Amino acid sequence: MSFRATTDLREKLERAASESGRSLTQELELRLERSFDHDQMVSSVMETIEENSQLQVQIMELQAELEKLKSAGPDASDLAVIVEQAVAKAFQMACSVQPAKDFMHEVQQYQSAPKSAKARVSAKSKA
Repeated sequence: MSFRATTDLREKLERAASESGRSLTQELELRLERSFDHDQMVSSVMETIEENSQLQVQIMELQAELEKLKSAGPDASDLAVIVEQAVAKAFQMACSVQPAKDFMHEVQQYQSAPKSAKARVSAKSKA
């Protein structure tokens, strides 16, 4: 495969290849592969955002039901407490930044892994 590149881009690729100890072809291949990984990561993040949005809608619906239970009188108060605890837990899970931090940590580990480890991960994902 051959292609044309600007002088500036070629110099950047050559500099990066030299700094990493890879050939120009290896550097180009690695960077192209990472672009596909990036697309997959963006897609995953967008799915997570959509899931969180759906959870937040469900939480608002549960909160509305909770208010109805609270106003229903003393017989419903025990149930209202249970529902309130469930809503609080669901809200905590939906708003947690830990899953995002875990995801970013995995991305950073992948990016810093040696090429042989990345090849194994890539092979596993294709299987």
